[in-house]
Amino acid sequence: MADRSGPEKILIGFVRSLSTPVIVVDGSGRLVSYNGPAGEMLGIKEHNTTFADLFLISEVAKVKSLLSAEDTTLFNGPLTLFLRNGQETNFTFSKATIDHDGDLYACIHLRESVSRQSEKINLKFSKRDSDEFKISSALSELINEIESSYPFTYIAKTRIQASANALDEMFWMKDSEGKYILVNDKFASFLNLKTGQMEGRSEKNFIPQFVHDFNTSFVKFLRDSNSIASLVTQRVGGIPVDTPHEILNIPLLDMDENLVAVLGIARPFVEEKPKIETLSDNNVILDDSNNFNLETVLKLKNKMYEFIVSKNPDAVFVYDLESFKFLDVNDAALLIYGYSRQEFLQMDLTDLYLPEEIQTIADSAKNEEGKFVGPFNHRKKDGSLILVEICKISFNYEGSEAHFNIVRDITGLLEKEEQLQMMRTVFEHSRDILIVTDNTGFISYVNPVVEEYLGIRRTELLNNSIVSLATENSRGDFLKKSFTPVTFTADIKKSSGEVVTTDFTSMAFQGIEGDITQIAYIGRVANTV
Repeated sequence: MADRSGPEKILIGFVRSLSTPVIVVDGSGRLVSYNGPAGEMLGIKEHNTTFADLFLISEVAKVKSLLSAEDTTLFNGPLTLFLRNGQETNFTFSKATIDHDGDLYACIHLRESVSRQSEKINLKFSKRDSDEFKISSALSELINEIESSYPFTYIAKTRIQASANALDEMFWMKDSEGKYILVNDKFASFLNLKTGQMEGRSEKNFIPQFVHDFNTSFVKFLRDSNSIASLVTQRVGGIPVDTPHEILNIPLLDMDENLVAVLGIARPFVEEKPKIETLSDNNVILDDSNNFNLETVLKLKNKMYEFIVSKNPDAVFVYDLESFKFLDVNDAALLIYGYSRQEFLQMDLTDLYLPEEIQTIADSAKNEEGKFVGPFNHRKKDGSLILVEICKISFNYEGSEAHFNIVRDITGLLEKEEQLQMMRTVFEHSRDILIVTDNTGFISYVNPVVEEYLGIRRTELLNNSIVSLATENSRGDFLKKSFTPVTFTADIKKSSGEVVTTDFTSMAFQGIEGDITQIAYIGRVANTV
């Protein structure tokens, strides 16, 4: 090959003399030259050495098609690409290839296109009612399996990956930091990638920054409200699609209500009812702009405000930040506290607190917005006390600084948690064997005495089938499922290979829909007093 320095210097000088956006790329994809207009249009920095580095990883196929396009003096396109900085760029292009002693240089002339008009997003929230979103049986089974087996073992991950790849929908799972834990082939191929290229990496490597910012705020809201959300939009992962798609976001929380993962599902949207301009009770139309976030939603008025306050399934009240006087309240709050709307609007926030706890109002003002904090004691109209947690957001209400509070009565939850903690303590210190499995027989919990008795570590027992502990003659006893206690004697194997006879009592537990969700086995250790 000839020395490149000479022709490249000529190309650099030529390109910089032009007033319209032009770039030059060599045969390896190296960015040889660009002028000021091109640098501004594509966000090029001095450290960018290859043309592909300017764009998100998901745009690789489009970049390749651009570089391999036939030479033409006519402008092709338009082409929409997402830059590495998250911005969307739309342009048409013409291309000329220069051959210098076997070294090929692509000279690409760009012309900015009119940006896409802002679109509409249709949002729908549900208090974890998956039936409302018409989730298929295959998808429902996959979600249940993920909820019961996460964090995954290698075997479970392989099994779940196969189920996800068999879906008709695009499917992905992200951890609380936004890293992809699992994606199916359909979603990866939509982004022109392989699943292995995405898993373990943050979503912001593959989607525009404004979409990542939206997802972060949106997931925060879903976590705090424990809701499933449906979005109908013309984009998936910020990338335009030919037909509207519905995107479901399902947060997964642990026992302490901490967000551990978010499931995402994208599928073509099938409209069941004629589209109307007015807002329904469950839907709201939002402008799909790059600056969209939860705060923007909360500052919208009229029907948007009505949706967020009046139609919110959680208790909501709005109060003036200076006087603490209530400005608005929804029906859910009236139901919890027992006041009428007229009574509530004659009160201020201090009326809900005990005199000695009014100071907690000032202390709670220092809490971070958008997160549930508490518990706090609140007094109802009948004088009884309830424990609540509160999520506050500041906004402007008719010209006054106000707080938007979402309130949850957690009295019953805390009582149940106290009982659960007591039972967990009993189980952990019991000298009897306690094993809990899911409805398929895979172990989800064992108490410490099981490790001691069998000589097998708890981590090795979890997510393994309980029948693997039994001898062949006793395995059938562990397959019996009954909502009433069943007693049987079974031979089980220790890590040493020793077989011991143990008396068991088993009982199945019913889920919300009446099906078996868990089975508990209590075993009496031989020679235990």
